[in-house]
Amino acid sequence: MSEAAYTFAIVCEADADRRIACDLADRVLLESERLSWIDNQEMLHSMRDWLRHDGEHFYLAWKTVKDRYEDSIKGKREWKAFGNFSGNKGKPDALTARKALIYLELCMPRPKAVFLIRDSDGYPERKEGLEQARDEPSRRPFEVIIGVAEPCREAWVLAGFVPEEHEASKLSDEQRRLGFCPVERSHLLKPRENKQLKKGQSSTSAKAVHANLLPNPDREAQCWRETPLPLLRERGHGCGLTAYLDELDTRLIPLFAERPS
Repeated sequence: MSEAAYTFAIVCEADADRRIACDLADRVLLESERLSWIDNQEMLHSMRDWLRHDGEHFYLAWKTVKDRYEDSIKGKREWKAFGNFSGNKGKPDALTARKALIYLELCMPRPKAVFLIRDSDGYPERKEGLEQARDEPSRRPFEVIIGVAEPCREAWVLAGFVPEEHEASKLSDEQRRLGFCPVERSHLLKPRENKQLKKGQSSTSAKAVHANLLPNPDREAQCWRETPLPLLRERGHGCGLTAYLDELDTRLIPLFAERPS
């Protein structure tokens, strides 16, 4: 790991989620008028690094949180995590998020910011659970940034899809089939495949529409790396993308307010 001024950690489900969340964070930092002194991507890369876990991944997988947390608190009873939040029962993911934050607080180097990235999968209470873990009175010694995709990360990708000439007819076909524009209202897509589809019926899941419009991974990445941020904000209100960009504005940019010496 480099001697970067800032170390960040991200908790997510898979590398695909890490890529979109981290790339968008970089874009917000590079395009912010408040951080005009960050000249280019190379300069930003020299300033910040992502925490590795066991020297393998640059993200902490949600499915591994429980085991990593339990290993990290052995012999440290004061770090025991309970499921109550300010007298209220924890919402979905609240306890897991609390365990992830404790694990990361005990990590060295300790991160400057932690990203909690999750698909809602049709359960909006998941975001409330992550907020419970972040907002509890015993505040963690790092900033916590939340991003919840509604219903899943593919909706964020579709929100950034600007069709090229040869793709326009395919998008029109999808709009006619669905009855709404899947790039302007991606949050209306279903979180998963409908196993009860009858023969000849087409799926309305976000993953299926994403696969129809964006079969190429390189083309997919253009949707969040090149589409202007104002357009992502405009389309991203329902799918949680706008809320994530707002989190980056209000919680990540201030960490860079003072240029490190």
